[in-house]
Amino acid sequence: MKILIFNWRDIKSPDFGGAEVTTYELARRWVKWGHQVTWFSSKFKNCKEKETVEGIKIIRQGSLFTVHLKAFFFYKKHFKSKFDIIIDQVHGIPFFTPLYVKEPKIAYIHEVAGKIWFWEWPLSIALLGFLSDFIIFRLFYRKTKFITISQTTAMDLESVGISKENIRIIKNGVAKIKISQNINKEKFPTLIFLGRLYRAKRAEEILKATKLLVKKYPKLRLWIVGKGKNNYTKKLKKLAESLKIDQNVTFYGFLEEKKKNELLKRAWVLVMTSLKEGWGLTVLEAAFLSTPSVVYNSSGLNESVIDGKTGLICKKNTPQDLAKIIGKIIIDKKLRNTLGKNAQKFARQFSWNESAKEFMKLINSPSLSKENIKTKLLSHFWNDKNYLQISRQASLNTNNTNWMKILKKTAKNSNKILDVGCGDGTRLNQLKANNQLYGLELSKAALNLGQKKYPKVNFVNADGEKMPFASSSFDFVFTAYTLEHYTTPEKIISEMIRVTKKNGKLAFVAPNYGSPIIPSPIKSEKVITKLLRILPQEIKLFLRFNNQSLNWKAVQPKISKQIEPDDDTVHLPYLPSLTSFLKKQGLEINYVSSGWEDVSKNYTSKVKKYIFLILKNSKLLNLYPLKYWGPTLFLICIKK
Repeated sequence: MKILIFNWRDIKSPDFGGAEVTTYELARRWVKWGHQVTWFSSKFKNCKEKETVEGIKIIRQGSLFTVHLKAFFFYKKHFKSKFDIIIDQVHGIPFFTPLYVKEPKIAYIHEVAGKIWFWEWPLSIALLGFLSDFIIFRLFYRKTKFITISQTTAMDLESVGISKENIRIIKNGVAKIKISQNINKEKFPTLIFLGRLYRAKRAEEILKATKLLVKKYPKLRLWIVGKGKNNYTKKLKKLAESLKIDQNVTFYGFLEEKKKNELLKRAWVLVMTSLKEGWGLTVLEAAFLSTPSVVYNSSGLNESVIDGKTGLICKKNTPQDLAKIIGKIIIDKKLRNTLGKNAQKFARQFSWNESAKEFMKLINSPSLSKENIKTKLLSHFWNDKNYLQISRQASLNTNNTNWMKILKKTAKNSNKILDVGCGDGTRLNQLKANNQLYGLELSKAALNLGQKKYPKVNFVNADGEKMPFASSSFDFVFTAYTLEHYTTPEKIISEMIRVTKKNGKLAFVAPNYGSPIIPSPIKSEKVITKLLRILPQEIKLFLRFNNQSLNWKAVQPKISKQIEPDDDTVHLPYLPSLTSFLKKQGLEINYVSSGWEDVSKNYTSKVKKYIFLILKNSKLLNLYPLKYWGPTLFLICIKK
């Protein structure tokens, strides 16, 4: 699978955060499992425009403020129709992919910014950003699937207009940190803060709490690990000096993993005072190394810490309460050790492998994979000139078949006719009916050809899953050699029934590839294999089980340079199951055939032709199940 990720930063960015770590951990596993991952992000000083990190292809364009616009132009020029799934990663402002990306897409978000806007930006920008959360998601993302990492963010998404059904929570994993067993806890009380330094992290609250603690524990140490905005970092250092605790506080800046993990292991407690977090990845990293956390009661943090078990949560988000609770851990070694052991046990439940598998499972879910297949079919087949020529020739070749003669006869007695999946309109034109003719087609290329050739036909460019017609609009609705190409044939049939008038007629024509004696152009199977496969289905049909689906076997289309007839098949139609399904939809079956009547016309071999005539004259072909195992399924139904 080819995966494209839009993210304003990448894992090499000097300002990368927890969201980038998460994306990196997922992406590198997908690459390891055989998928192709491209990560589009912004440039930074002295960066390469293109590089590969653990198999992940990284492309950088624009700045943090222009990367979203750059993504649009780069997609149009380089990415369009080349990926199976696009991940739109949201950090305050999304990439607006629903406006221009036709491939399946998922919005991936760690936190809805909300009040963070007011902590990080001037009031005018903050107000605009805060309101944009409500406007953008409601206007452009209501039908988009979302993945987030916490229940808190899921609730925030609901509050800005995303339905619960479109939100899936996939928890972050925790790296299996390997560290020397000889590294022990510090002799004196040691606190650690880990994260990017910016205002919404509220690190000054930790400094103020440290001031209160130092009075009782003068040898207490506070390690601040992470880099961020220079102005904010300078402000924190000045505050430490003014509080006269600068000798107790060490600003490490950014550290490599090994050194960072050593400090996490040596510290007594991790302290987090963020305004809100998506989840609290650093809490789990510390927990994995038996270091408990004391945190403010903030969104995300109150999920990653189990109060009283893996750490402690402040009742009041104040430096005073923070100092009081940290003091409990300092003075009570047994509590500290118990929280540390519980935290480690809790952290080990989370796995990046499992998170990556869950994410991939969602990508491959029917709601996304069917759209993915449809996009491929449209770009590779249905808009291709060679394919359209093959399709037109097939319509011409079937003009004298028995089922086509019946279609023509039915059309003469109908005023308003709809062909679903009409292609360029050749078959509609063959009806020779002086009626109102409508052709529904998803391919714009086919419609362009049809409008030039057959000006009397009313062509409509739309998806058959949601037809732009009022209910009970047509006297006769038919589809010929298209059901096998639809990813959701049940939806197509449902819509066909909806737009048909009461006592109107419907017709269905398709290759009967589900028959055990009819070969499929996509999947080669022995007759005995097909018989064994359809046997349970035949038993269900015989017992009249109330099955509301067609149960046609799904297959993958053949995507290759050379286009052959029916390479775009995605289902193997089967006449008995279609007949049963249509009856359950309340239709009256007026005529059923599996196309045996036309078979002898196609035989060039005299021997095969004589064998067929013997079977036909002996009336064996009229007996079940052979009666339903012919090459072409054809049904005429009446809507009651």
